[in-house]
Amino acid sequence: MLRAVLPAYTRRRGVVVLVHGRGPSTPWNPSDRSIAGVVETAVDLGIATRWTALGRGPTALGALGRIAGPDSDRRTLAVRLGPTACELPRAWVGRHAVVLAPAVLDADGGDGPFAAALAAIAVAAHAHTDGRVADPIEVGAAIVAQVFAGFTWVLDAERAVLRSRRSTAAPRAFDVSRVAVHGATGLDDAEVGRRARLIDAWAQRRATTSPGDPGLELVGAKAADPWLRGAGVALGADGTPWSTRPRAREARRP
Repeated sequence: MLRAVLPAYTRRRGVVVLVHGRGPSTPWNPSDRSIAGVVETAVDLGIATRWTALGRGPTALGALGRIAGPDSDRRTLAVRLGPTACELPRAWVGRHAVVLAPAVLDADGGDGPFAAALAAIAVAAHAHTDGRVADPIEVGAAIVAQVFAGFTWVLDAERAVLRSRRSTAAPRAFDVSRVAVHGATGLDDAEVGRRARLIDAWAQRRATTSPGDPGLELVGAKAADPWLRGAGVALGADGTPWSTRPRAREARRP
């Protein structure tokens, strides 16, 4: 699926895989299988590819060891996006972003996988705004729209986590065995943010079995299948914090 979505220009410009880690292990983080699938696709297509961790870095490289890591180019670039100043990895500029996000979903709504990933991108870029408090999701959307040549979002739902702020019950993991992919180029900041929330809303509906999909046309043999079956498996309390918007201290400098 990823092979069909990646634009042709990625062979010239290259790809940066942004792996969003939200806890100590899967399913709070992308699975080894999904990471391997992304890396193998890029390598098979002959695309120059590197990776960067968003939030918690992986404890073991696995397939990521086949591509350039964050330490391969430590140069940074000072960029101003409107009122927001960033010091971001120079290797991001002009490349295609493949954002790999785990399916950590809130039964009560709130920031979904890609809104959380956009916020993590803002933290990784050391974004700060003078004079007002900037929405990190809006800042992340601006970086995706203005720094990268385009983006592909990969929602890793090999296993999905469903949690609720209103319940004292532990979050639960479900075997879903799905991966959802969406990509685009040439979008402005607002449209990047809108699409992130649209896909997140769709994933939340799938997780909570709410009827209907919010304005999405799904493609694939199992597009209409429900995600969550059975009661799931309770997870410990060592996963992602409730706030899906990372603090500055959680940033990982490439």
